[in-house]
Amino acid sequence: MGVQKIYRIHRSAEERDSLTALTTSSKPISAKKVIKARALLLADESDSGPSLSDVEIMKATGRKPATLVR
Repeated sequence: MGVQKIYRIHRSAEERDSLTALTTSSKPISAKKVIKARALLLADESDSGPSLSDVEIMKATGRKPATLVR
């Protein structure tokens, strides 16, 4: 899969905390929101982020390339 990154994601600690809260919340949250938050966390290229490639994020979230780009 030759998907080239279009956007570089750099999240602050506060943004990471907010996204992590979405992915671990016990409140009812739509699956789309949780998957998007998880993808943003996985793509985070800041010092505390995992900075996964798009292919790795697609495998981890089950999203297709077009969905991930959006």
